[in-house]
Amino acid sequence: MLLTGQRDFAIRLALEVARTPGNFCLSPYSIWANLATVLSGAGGATRRQLKNVIGLGRREERLLRDRVYHSLGSTVELNTINSLWRQSALKISGAVEKALEDSGAHFAEVDFRSQPETARSVINGWVSARTHGRIPEILSPLDVTGETMFVPVNASYLRAGWAKPFDPELTSPGEFYCPGGSVVRVPMMNDMPSPYSVLVRDDLNAVELSYIDPRFSMLLVVPKDLRDFE
Repeated sequence: MLLTGQRDFAIRLALEVARTPGNFCLSPYSIWANLATVLSGAGGATRRQLKNVIGLGRREERLLRDRVYHSLGSTVELNTINSLWRQSALKISGAVEKALEDSGAHFAEVDFRSQPETARSVINGWVSARTHGRIPEILSPLDVTGETMFVPVNASYLRAGWAKPFDPELTSPGEFYCPGGSVVRVPMMNDMPSPYSVLVRDDLNAVELSYIDPRFSMLLVVPKDLRDFE
């Protein structure tokens, strides 16, 4: 199944990144989706290596087009967008170009070589428009240069209400732990006892918060000792 490959890739990626000390934030799905899109135009050893990295067999590869959701209904909006931006007049074979277009990704040309900042602005604007302004700058000035030839982009937008909305009247001050160990008091959402899925272990606590569409939920995991965040 595609989800199995995505899950395994996410775990392997997180374990690899965690080898470097310090906090990190990443989107395994976005990286997986970018590699899957590039896979559409790859061949030979490169294709075999990409399939191995993202965990795709023949059956899963046929399901790639079904991996993106769009506007699931009036209660939930989830858009995952994939795009491929290449240097103007960059020559690629017709078969590869068709495969990339058939992948479902937006395929466009920009002039990285002569106008890298304009190209970056175009890509950022395209992403911002499709994420309702929530991701105004997916590419920083350091991400694009005059030597850039090809940029795969993935972004996700989710708008959904909670299955059980938090009552504003229950908001109360709570302790927030800052880097360095200091503690400040900030307004925090609270809820009456509810049938949430909760995991309590010696080393961590976890809770799953469901969205109004039961297919989606948010999983929050924190260490038992909050100093482990440092």
